[in-house]
Amino acid sequence: MKLQLYRFLIILVSLPHLLFAQNFNLIDPGTKARSMGGAFIGLADDVTATFWNPAGLVQLTGIKGTWDVSFEKYFISTNKKDDFIVMPWKSSHSTWWRFGGLSYKPIWYPKLVLAIARHPVIDFFHKYDDAEFLDEQTGYINTYSFAFGYLVYKGLSLGATFNYYIGKRDFHFYDKSNDGRFGDYNYLEQYEYNGKNVNMGVFYSYDDKSDSTAEALFRIGAIFKFPFNLTEKNDDLNYEATFKMPKMFGLGIAFRVFNNLVYSIDFESRLFSDSYRTYEKVFRSFKKGNQDYTDLADIKQLRFGSKYIIHIHDVPLFHVGELKLPLYIGVAKTPTIFRDLKENQIKGARFTLGLGIQKKHSSFNWELNIGFEYNTYKYYIHDKYQYTEKFRRYLITTSFQYEQ
Repeated sequence: MKLQLYRFLIILVSLPHLLFAQNFNLIDPGTKARSMGGAFIGLADDVTATFWNPAGLVQLTGIKGTWDVSFEKYFISTNKKDDFIVMPWKSSHSTWWRFGGLSYKPIWYPKLVLAIARHPVIDFFHKYDDAEFLDEQTGYINTYSFAFGYLVYKGLSLGATFNYYIGKRDFHFYDKSNDGRFGDYNYLEQYEYNGKNVNMGVFYSYDDKSDSTAEALFRIGAIFKFPFNLTEKNDDLNYEATFKMPKMFGLGIAFRVFNNLVYSIDFESRLFSDSYRTYEKVFRSFKKGNQDYTDLADIKQLRFGSKYIIHIHDVPLFHVGELKLPLYIGVAKTPTIFRDLKENQIKGARFTLGLGIQKKHSSFNWELNIGFEYNTYKYYIHDKYQYTEKFRRYLITTSFQYEQ
């Protein structure tokens, strides 16, 4: 979100960026998952289960790998057409490693599935560039994860993901004004981040076995992400602080309506109102051990998705053999951690579409998914100025699976 400039302009030119000016619900992995509106806790049937629900990993067989990329395009408008502050935002960019992961089910112990993944959970990128000043930020916080899913009894499984967070953020501010109205600053600040936490998941799948090629009849999953400390530091400023990251709970249900049609529903809660920052060193007017609270809003989100699979047994002209073409659609509420200048939580909506191609060659399966997201938010940065922020996101995932 771009709200941080409007609310914290003085802070931006005098203090380090507040980490909590970022939305920690920003990057959820997987084209298939996001094309279904993010309703994936109760499905979790690919390698991105390391994030959504590690207990769902038990659905995977053999060796499976996944790689995601994305491109984002932002549009910002206001009810004041002559307002100069709208146009200079330049936040359209690509992420070439949105998610990468690998899973393995040992043939000697088929109840267990192991997985590793790398996932940028926070993208810090924004750029505001006009005749007055440049405000640019780049960098990511990446998660390196090890996960497992274990089949406890028939359709019931448990899982866990162990996450290590590490990242960098570069902040560049340049005052272009001739009168030094922004302090005549021109500087680059560099920050580093690290932390670790554990996610626990449970998953249950029921199948009536009426069609061995169809999806499971009913699936339900839940995940709990434990709270943890994320450290931010800048050695040049002798600054170090620890952010208390909130706990998260999610519940998802997926059910098959027809052999080719699946619906899914998720609910997720993240209690950002419990978050605060603790200073680990003396910094400006703050003493070691001082705490400040962020007054962030809790995120409580509903997500809905569906998947319809078209079976193509052969295309005579191209001789491609059997193909599956999954079609995805989803909608979701998208509340953010921000409040506008009227102290209302900024909420939005997301609409998603996706198309996949699945091809099986004896023991080798290949899959490509392409997704599209449209997001919109409205908020006030002035008593009379209501801004509309829209962006499109394009996603591509390629996956392979090798059956032993």
